[in-house]
Amino acid sequence: MEHLGKVFREFRTSGNYSLKEAAVESCSTSQLSRFELGESDLAVSRFFEILDNIHVTIENFMDKARNFHNHEH
Repeated sequence: MEHLGKVFREFRTSGNYSLKEAAVESCSTSQLSRFELGESDLAVSRFFEILDNIHVTIENFMDKARNFHNHEH
């Protein structure tokens, strides 16, 4: 599932959000960075919060994640 962090990072950086802006009160910036690097996971509730913080719907995220995963294989 480490590709989810990579996909999140693509959304975050394309929207010009810093780690701090994306994390806000949902998690620490270091925790979010580890998630993006595939070094840790996030609780689903926190994941939904950080998606909301960068104004990305779960539907858009999952569409991109499916395409990202298919292009890696």
